[in-house]
This record gives sequence, C-alpha cells and structure tokens, in this order.
Amino acid sequence: MTASSLLPLVASVLLGPVEEARFRELQAAVTSGDAGRIRKTCDLVWRYHDRRRLLRVLLDHLGDCRSPVQGAVIDGLLPFGPEARPATPILTAIAADPKSKNRSDAVICLGWIGPGAAEAVGTLKGCLKDENIGLRYDACVSLWRIERRVDTVAPVLNAGLASRVPVEQDEAMCALACIGDGVKEAVWPSLMIPRGSPFPDTREKAHRLVPKFAPDKATAAKLLVESLLRNGEEEDRIGKLKDDGKYTLEEFADVYNFVRNERLAIIDSLVSLRGDAVPELIKLYQPRYDTGTRRLALEITAALGKHGKSAAAEVRNLTADPDPCIRAYAERALKSITTD
Repeated sequence: MTASSLLPLVASVLLGPVEEARFRELQAAVTSGDAGRIRKTCDLVWRYHDRRRLLRVLLDHLGDCRSPVQGAVIDGLLPFGPEARPATPILTAIAADPKSKNRSDAVICLGWIGPGAAEAVGTLKGCLKDENIGLRYDACVSLWRIERRVDTVAPVLNAGLASRVPVEQDEAMCALACIGDGVKEAVWPSLMIPRGSPFPDTREKAHRLVPKFAPDKATAAKLLVESLLRNGEEEDRIGKLKDDGKYTLEEFADVYNFVRNERLAIIDSLVSLRGDAVPELIKLYQPRYDTGTRRLALEITAALGKHGKSAAAEVRNLTADPDPCIRAYAERALKSITTD
C-alpha cells in the first residue's frame, strides 16, 4: 500500500469525529432556528467534509416553514450549483409564493443550478413582472443562466436602463454586469441612457460597463474620454457653487465624493482598454486643455504601463512643455510606459 493510498484512510480516521460533530452542530442549529449558525456550519462542512451528505441534509430542510431557516438553507445550496438540481421543485414553489421572504434567494439559487432548473422558467418569467424591482432583475439573471435567450432578458434590461427611476437603472446595470456581453448588441443603445444620467453614482456604474458592452474598444475609449471631460466640468461647477456659498462644506464633500467616484470609474475603464485607450488620451495632451486635464491624461497613460508604449513619442515631447507640472508628469509617464 502506497503512502498516497493511505491518505484518505488517515483523513477519515482523523477528521471523522470532527465531521460528525459538525453535522450534529448543523442539526442543532436547524432545530433551534439559528440562521447564523446554519450558514457558518454549512460553510465549514462545505470546505472540509462530505459535501454530498451536506446536500442531503439541506434538501431535507429546504421546506422548513421558518423563513430564516429556509433562507439559510438556500444560501447553503448556492455553492452546489448544478448539483442542487433536486431542490428545483421546492425552490420554484418558493419563488412563486408572493408571501415568502425568500423569493429572491430562491430565484438566485435557481439561476446557479443552470439549465437543470428549466422547469422553473415559467415561474421566473412571471417574476419579471413583479412589483419588486430587485426580484425582477434577479429573475432576469437566472433566466439567462438557465436559457441563454437574448429575446427573454433584453426587453427587461432595456426597460430598466431607460427607466427614469435611478434604483431601477442601477438594478438593471447590476443584472447586466452579471449576464455579461452575450447581450451587448441588444442593450448597448440603452446603456447610453444611464451614462447621461443627472446622478453621478448612476453614471459611475454605466462607465464601468462601457468597455465590455461597447461595439468596439475605439468607441469605448472615445466615449470614456468624453465622459472624463464632462466630469471635469462638473467638478469645476460644484467648486464654484461652494465658493458662492451654495453648498456647506459637508454638502460639498458629499457631492464631490460622487463626482470623484465617477472619475475613478472612468479611469479604471480606460486603463482596462490598455493600448486601445492611447489614441484618445493623446488628444488630451494638447495645450488647448487645462493643466488638470492634461495632467490626468498623463496619469492614466502612466497607469497603462507597457500597454501605453505607443504614446511614447507624444509623451517625450511633453517633457519639454512650458508648464513645469506637465513636464514632471510626462517624465513619470514616459518612465512607466517604456520600462519593461
């Protein structure tokens, strides 16, 4: 008998008592209705013990009438993915029950089961019309994971992106991020609506989706640079309002944080485009832009590292710029993009 063949035997001897204790702990947690203990124990068993046995225990308690216990059991099923297929009938019933507090959890779990949960499609389509905004978009994501049908999810996503309710736009964008670019041709025009929202936090989420859903990277870079310029204008505007006494210091800080977070999202998205962002960034080096804009373009170029190498000639020219601030940032950017 080899050493490797002895490992399972040794593990069972050493961990067997611990495993039994963990399953007793899980049963005690279910009996007492302690949802927190159920989640914690499920996580430990999932990591270190018999997962098939855990699945059987969870399936036995999925129909528990106590809402916190049922919710914790559903959470325990999530990591099983397609293996949780036997739970589909009960999860479907929970998703269809308007009185259940665990509808969204059940809907999400059905999505992780994937195509094996096809019998839940009718119920999930009914959830797309529910008055609960979060439930609608959870169902949208789950339907995509089960069916992969653009014609099912695109109308819901487009309606949400075009909504005048910021919360619904946000939920639609979160769903879109989960679904991925398989629907980009169907939803790209609608994504331009939250990108132009009056709310910086909504625009922030839209900017993060632009690289993945734009028709091509050149289009994405152009739109993001346009947004970067508008963001700078808004920062100037709120700064003037503060100077004019229209904002208290606290109010200004709150608004400024939203604008700053939007700018960071734009920068992150531009950096994710790598070399495809360079042609648009180079345009911002021109003296017709203010020092802050030119400096920011050089900072983003530096963040590209070796992917910004195609900007080397233009950046090198800026090391002789009349503005000492631009010269300093150009030298840093040049070092970053030319160092392997």
